[in-house]
Amino acid sequence: MRILLISEMYPPDADGGQEVNAQKLAEALMLQGHDVAVLTAVHRARYAGPPESRAYVHRILGHAPFLETIEPRSQVLRRTWQYAQEVWVHKRNKSRVSRFAAQWKPDVAYIFGTSRIGLGFSIELHRLRVPSLWHQGGSNLERRLSQRGELGRLAKLFRSLEGEELQADFRYVAYVSQFLADETAKYKLPPGVNLGSELRPIIPRGIDFDVLIPSPERYTTGKLVMAGRIGAFKGYHVALEACELLSCRRPDLEWTLDIFGDPDDEDTMGHEPGSQYLARLKSMVAESGLGERVAFRGGLKRADLLGQFERTAIFVSASDCGEAFANTIIEAGGKGNVLVVSDDGSAREVVLDNETGFVYPRGNAADLAEALERLLDDPQLAYRLGMASAKRLDRNFTLDAVVHATVKVFDEMIKRESSRRTNR
Repeated sequence: MRILLISEMYPPDADGGQEVNAQKLAEALMLQGHDVAVLTAVHRARYAGPPESRAYVHRILGHAPFLETIEPRSQVLRRTWQYAQEVWVHKRNKSRVSRFAAQWKPDVAYIFGTSRIGLGFSIELHRLRVPSLWHQGGSNLERRLSQRGELGRLAKLFRSLEGEELQADFRYVAYVSQFLADETAKYKLPPGVNLGSELRPIIPRGIDFDVLIPSPERYTTGKLVMAGRIGAFKGYHVALEACELLSCRRPDLEWTLDIFGDPDDEDTMGHEPGSQYLARLKSMVAESGLGERVAFRGGLKRADLLGQFERTAIFVSASDCGEAFANTIIEAGGKGNVLVVSDDGSAREVVLDNETGFVYPRGNAADLAEALERLLDDPQLAYRLGMASAKRLDRNFTLDAVVHATVKVFDEMIKRESSRRTNR
């Protein structure tokens, strides 16, 4: 199968999990014998990856600013230029995708983030009879389409010049979680735009290593771990409150908590800057007397973090930001940790409460403390949950499982398009 993957960013130029998973999937598809070509853009000054020898990656697309809100009247000239630039860049991308696809002749296209490269190129893929699957690891597509009625008259004028984006082929849309599919369904889209009108599969992300089968001795160590960007939306303060409750109620239990991550001062989601939040967390630790139990270890490269996960026993996620899919949860579980997660976002689709881990109400420090106490007090319970979690992850959340599910969707898309042409 010839697969054209289109993404506004591609590693080493990446902002997060979506771009990293695009690369994992592309490389896994090639290992299974599929031909893959990636179209992406070099659009940021901070892109400084090593010289690339990956012939399948074509950095030929332009980048335009993502327009979110109309600015004050005094900024009208600058905004006019931004809108005009967006239209020009996106139309140029449409032409470049069209030329590449016409020459390379893919069987299907898999489209990742597009907020900065436009949507109109999908029309050209449809014209060339290349069915397109839109990957949804967030709600950027819905936000983009729903904003057309919110950006003001100036934006509407320029978006009308680019109005072809509403004619894009949105019949096939894959979501990384049912949670995300349900959340994005709340957006009010323009008339006639129906995302996933033919197929709306749920295809989660997958771990790209062999699932580690834990040993019973591992759960006697009392080693707790948390990892991720240091920001209030990750709920670290709730976990520290739970640790204080646990320490007061059961001072006899032996445990430590290592927290890996750097402060996030940009993506605060309405909360305080990450560095300020980290200082507050350290004050909480000092005031509660947990200094000998809780340690902030800073950020690590992914390979090093996975190595740390092999030496811990219980992974805690206290997030309250409605994550579409958290890579860290499946990676920690894949390395043998029992998963204790807040009832937030897609976490419930990964962890089955009391079967493969514990799920507690987000923000509820008392319930989190109780879950940790049960696991620390009963290593055999932790082992049973850890084993069940490893088996479930190996069955549903490996990269092989994701590739299999993706190719199955591709096959169905090709079958539908072939049937449609035959019946004409």
